[in-house]
Amino acid sequence: MGPHRHLQQEIKGELDSATRNVRRAEDLVMEMEFEYNERIANMADGPGRAAKIAELMKQKELRQESIGLENAYNAQKRVVRRFAMINDIYKIACAPTSRIIALTYIKGAVCRYSPTLATMPELDRIVKDLANALGDYLNGSLDDENDRKIRRLWQKIEYYTDT
Repeated sequence: MGPHRHLQQEIKGELDSATRNVRRAEDLVMEMEFEYNERIANMADGPGRAAKIAELMKQKELRQESIGLENAYNAQKRVVRRFAMINDIYKIACAPTSRIIALTYIKGAVCRYSPTLATMPELDRIVKDLANALGDYLNGSLDDENDRKIRRLWQKIEYYTDT
């Protein structure tokens, strides 16, 4: 295999990166919460305090939105689904089952993660080609050509994925 990582490793790297982004955003939100709690705790009692707190809360909400925690969660969720799907497909391809059972399971796996795939043109052919490519890759050679075949078919599947 060449210098690049195979597809499963690549998606795992994306998952690791998405997880780091979530952790970074969560840390920023926690720091911000601490900062605003400190500012409120140090605010003098008296008239206008409630209005000042309300203004601080508005500022905090705007800053929190700019951190993008919700976007980070959504990106992580998409990658988790991709990683789970590719792992399921590899696991099925590695299992000592008949070819027909493997094809049925792979098709079921991709449709489970994205019901939109059930309407994908040529799904049966793509699943069959993917199963063959995975068989060549896992039982034959982990070379670049077999990896390219898997990637090409995976791209077709992901094009129709609604995650």
